Amino acid sequence: MTLELKPTNLVSSAALTSKAQGKSVFVKTFGCQMNVYDSERMAEALAGDGYTATDDVADADLVILNT
Repeated sequence: MTLELKPTNLVSSAALTSKAQGKSVFVKTFGCQMNVYDSERMAEALAGDGYTATDDVADADLVILNT
């Protein structure tokens, strides 16, 4: 059995594979403290690819909803 991953509206495959110079990310976390931890790790990983965090969802190039 092979699992095929397809891009969704929130994250395109290009956003995951290329450097995102000048791009911003909005991360909204729901749930427990472990979700908060996971959201922080995702933001750190994306920062390594050139994303900066934003508090305004309207300004974001990438939106992550972590539940």
